[in-house]
Amino acid sequence: MEVKKLLSIVELFDTDETIALTQRMIQIPSIDPPGNEADMSEFVKKYLEDAGIVVEAIPVEGLDENRKNIIAKIQGTGEAAPLIFSGHMDVVPVTEKEREMWICDPFLGDIHDDGFLYGRGSSDMKGGLAGILTAMRFLKEHDIVPPGDIILAASVDEENLMRGAKAMVNYPQLQAAKGIIVCEGTGLELIADSRGRTWAEVIFEGKSAHASLKGAGNNAIVHALKFADRLQKHNIPFEHHELLGEFFWQINVIHGGVEPAMVPDQCVLTVDARLVPGITPEYVWSEVQRLLDQLHKENEDSIGHIKVLEAREPWSTDMESPVVDLVRNSYETLNIPMGRRGQKGTTDGTFLRRMGIDTVMVGPGDSKYNHRANEKVAVQFIRDAARLYLTMMLMNTLQ
Repeated sequence: MEVKKLLSIVELFDTDETIALTQRMIQIPSIDPPGNEADMSEFVKKYLEDAGIVVEAIPVEGLDENRKNIIAKIQGTGEAAPLIFSGHMDVVPVTEKEREMWICDPFLGDIHDDGFLYGRGSSDMKGGLAGILTAMRFLKEHDIVPPGDIILAASVDEENLMRGAKAMVNYPQLQAAKGIIVCEGTGLELIADSRGRTWAEVIFEGKSAHASLKGAGNNAIVHALKFADRLQKHNIPFEHHELLGEFFWQINVIHGGVEPAMVPDQCVLTVDARLVPGITPEYVWSEVQRLLDQLHKENEDSIGHIKVLEAREPWSTDMESPVVDLVRNSYETLNIPMGRRGQKGTTDGTFLRRMGIDTVMVGPGDSKYNHRANEKVAVQFIRDAARLYLTMMLMNTLQ
């Protein structure tokens, strides 16, 4: 599309609606855990259906039947390949202790004089989701047909085990796409590199006995502590990443023993590892197994095994990728500076990219405001993100 015409269309886009929609969605407390996304899913579905957009609400296997992913599509001319915009509908809880630190009600979506919109989910990530929804509705209501299909993939369970995104990987509706824009908060910068994460329980088995008998039984905690010391001292060689930093692992949870008069027959450590490109989950746990084998060789009473709970690989999208070009051109067209950063945590994009589709992240929120009291998002960032999403939809030349 010719730039002058595109800009004239974007000028018609009233982002006041995007701000109002962000506020309305914050007022729907789609808290996870426990997984209260039902009202939010229904709201997103109705918002798009009211504009005449085709929407599917799909239950996710293994979750309550009311927790449904939303897939919506605006059909394009076929000149370009489909483009997916991804967002999640759940938010983390607000604890009673945290609520005391809020300067406003976390579920109202207040706008303050500092230019920020406050509320749980404002940054993570209802501001980004509102940008997708209003851009899609604008296209439909103005009878503008984009060059490629525009697909919304709105997930449940992102704040937990990302089972919504894991299910989407197998959706036939998404397979023909050639680009994924994850609209998580990036401070409105481009993210094309993300850390991975994997965690597991390392379980030490012992033998219970009465604690009054010195040396009786097999104390599982003693073996777990030796392992913890070895883990802390063990170095995995890695290449420092300019945006993602370094690989590291740590023990974040420990459970052992029943009561002081019993020798503990089990101790469970939860090991969490943050991965940079070049370090896979499989490699991490092979190194942990090597430590366990060494301990057992030194003392046959040291018996530990690994139960992997989650494995999310790190990823990078080539900066010469067509989807990166699309994002870069959209920023340039709107005269918005495009910064770049790395993603330290994991997102739905970690799983969606397993479809073999180039993936990037661009969103109005910012991780430094997420999961904390007084979560907020810059109002101007919401406006700019919505305009960027609309521009990407219209400038899509992916093949």
